Amino acid sequence: DGPSAGIALTTAIVSAFTQRKINDKLVPFVCILSPVLCYILNTFSKTWMGGYEFGFELLGINALIVFSLLYALGKRADKADAVM
Repeated sequence: DGPSAGIALTTAIVSAFTQRKINDKLVPFVCILSPVLCYILNTFSKTWMGGYEFGFELLGINALIVFSLLYALGKRADKADAVM
């Protein structure tokens, strides 16, 4: 229930606030890729960042990655499709 609600909420936020059309076929890949990137970041953060270890800030980083990828992979909405 939690992950599916998070996917729906993030997709709705990206499309509502940026007025971009989200490619629904790419959403599952983005939502799998983001935790993998966070895992890699968490695993190597001590080496890459001089000993720094991530905690709960990984949740925000995960959300930022998902938002950024959905935004980058989305298409600009036509003026006729845009909601005012």
